[in-house]
Amino acid sequence: MLQAFLVGLWIQNFAKMPFTFIGSCGGMCDTTPGSFSYELRKGSYENATTVGYCDMAEPWCADCWTVSLSWQDAFFGYVNLGWTVKAAFEQADADYPVCAMNGCFLFAGDEAFAVVPVVTRDPLAPQVEVLSPNGGEVLECGADHEIRWEASDNARVTSIAILLSTDSGVSFPDTITKDEPNDSSYLWTVPDVDSKTARTRVIAYDGALNEGFDLSDGDFTLWGSTSGVDQVEPASRPDEVALGLSGGSLVGVNATIVFGLPSPGHVRIAVYDVTGKHVRDLFNAYRAEGYHTLEWDCTGETGSRLGPGMYFIRLESNAGSASTKVIMTR
Repeated sequence: MLQAFLVGLWIQNFAKMPFTFIGSCGGMCDTTPGSFSYELRKGSYENATTVGYCDMAEPWCADCWTVSLSWQDAFFGYVNLGWTVKAAFEQADADYPVCAMNGCFLFAGDEAFAVVPVVTRDPLAPQVEVLSPNGGEVLECGADHEIRWEASDNARVTSIAILLSTDSGVSFPDTITKDEPNDSSYLWTVPDVDSKTARTRVIAYDGALNEGFDLSDGDFTLWGSTSGVDQVEPASRPDEVALGLSGGSLVGVNATIVFGLPSPGHVRIAVYDVTGKHVRDLFNAYRAEGYHTLEWDCTGETGSRLGPGMYFIRLESNAGSASTKVIMTR
């Protein structure tokens, strides 16, 4: 108390201390008049704070003592980021709960006071999560697809850029859009590109030009005008919609589906089991008149091979519909 009294005599001719770290083992245990904390703040709770040790020499603070320097490094690191002294104190306690549980560090003073009022450099990048497309989707050229994401920042996300990869995210040479607002979605007209290994990357920027990004978790498919289909005899065309299997209805490993259109239009081809349950969509896009082929690896929506048995392939188009059966032999 004598030392605290002498501090009070010394500081009476000066302004109160905005911030003081009290490093004596019990220096912060008392914050009443006549204590170090009180005299250095001149009793004020406005624009003046003290932080320091309490009971640090006692057995219950022994574990805290071993990490006390790390606690201080964390505390002053948060203070240097412009955090309030109170917030920095609480986060350091959260980082080192062995100190918090026994009250080995204490705070007193203005809870809204920050030693560093302005942070000139923001070191934190935005956080981003791609929601769609995120793997497994099939997007038809010319269709509109909503690219969706979530992005946040400790300050503010100022703009969004979206890039496209067709090699599973190894490179992103194509820019879908840039300088977009962070409104969580962008309506994208799917380009006429054939790729089964497409991914998007969403990049978020903040005011300090930090950038954070995320990309699709898995590959999605871009169905272009020639995806999965080769035209056969383009000069000929059937009188009505035709559908069949090259080599007959018995199928082992792969199947080649042949279909003909008397007029151009949108075509959907899907597989169903004998109960009428939908198994998989094989094709869903625009096709010209004439004959076409479509390769199928005999798998379902999950990518697993279908079991032995009878299935039905159905084609629906502007010009009509047709069905054919397929018998999986293994």
